[in-house]
Amino acid sequence: MIQQFIVTDYKQYYLDMWKEMLGEFLGWSESQVMQWAQEKGIIVFLEDPDDIFYHQTPQYWITHLLVPDELKARLSNLELIDLEGRIVEAFKDEHFYHFPTGTDWRPFRAKIERILGEYGARLPAPARA
Repeated sequence: MIQQFIVTDYKQYYLDMWKEMLGEFLGWSESQVMQWAQEKGIIVFLEDPDDIFYHQTPQYWITHLLVPDELKARLSNLELIDLEGRIVEAFKDEHFYHFPTGTDWRPFRAKIERILGEYGARLPAPARA
C-alpha cells in the first residue's frame, strides 16, 4: 500500500530532507546544511512557494554534492550530467516525490555507492552508526 504524504510547508520539507540526506550521505550537521543553503542562495528560492525551484525534488538539488570533487575533475561535463542523472534515479521508489521525514536513507546510500563505485569513487564514511 502506498502511503499518501502531503507537504504543507515546502521550505521546511526541503530543509528537513536535505538535513537527513546530507547527514546520511556526507556526514553533514544541520548547521552545515543551513550554511550550504545560505551560501548558495537557496534559502531565497525556498521563500516563494510558487518558485520554479520546487519543480525539482530535494534530492535533485544535492546530487552535485554527492559526486566527490576528485571524480568531478576526471569527468567531462556530459559524463558528469549523466552521473548526476543516475544518482537522481537511485532515489526512485514510491516516495520519490515526497519522502517522509525519518526515511531510512541507508538503501539509497548503498545505491549511490554502487554507482560511484563504477567510477572508483565513494561517499565519505557514514558519520552516524
